[in-house]
Amino acid sequence: MILSTNMKGSTVCSHSNLERLLRQLTACCLERRSLSGEQGEAFELQRVLNSCRRG
Repeated sequence: MILSTNMKGSTVCSHSNLERLLRQLTACCLERRSLSGEQGEAFELQRVLNSCRRG
């Protein structure tokens, strides 16, 4: 359903906008941790999503 709403003209998107956003979020969090010498919590998407609901 999400993919069908992301079609632009005759181009069919292979990934939804939400999936691209989640991939970018994951990449940014992993990069931030890498730059800090692997210090801090490991990235867990479920924890991030839960914290958004509470906040």
